[in-house]
Amino acid sequence: MIPERLHAFGHLVQHAEKPSGIFVTDNRSVMEYLLEKSPQMKRISNAEALLPAAWSDRMVATMGTMLLLYAIRQGYAYATAEKDLVKQYDFMLRIFYNARWRLDLAADAAEKRQVLLALGDSALDEHAQWILMHRDRSIDDSEVWRMGS
Repeated sequence: MIPERLHAFGHLVQHAEKPSGIFVTDNRSVMEYLLEKSPQMKRISNAEALLPAAWSDRMVATMGTMLLLYAIRQGYAYATAEKDLVKQYDFMLRIFYNARWRLDLAADAAEKRQVLLALGDSALDEHAQWILMHRDRSIDDSEVWRMGS
């Protein structure tokens, strides 16, 4: 089984632009097979010498926990439309910044009123978009925590 898998892996890496010349594995039988078939190969490092077995189990559990927490956080961000809200807030920040800049450059009160009118129209449009987005994703806070059930 190991020779067939290594042969398939060889087909994958033969098309690489720059082969690294380094093979990393944690499978003892694969390492023994490669060292037996390729005498020019040498072992650079031994993971068992670097990390005790007790730490290895804890590290794997920690990585799994971190992935689970990341998935929960991403699910919460999706349910609350966080990404969309950030985009909208950034857009409105640019609009208000540009309006402030135009107000500072305005020569008279009529031009300032025109800028404020355009700002108000844009704010109303954005508010309407916000309402439509939240109508599509109407989830109250209690439902966010029950997403998995």
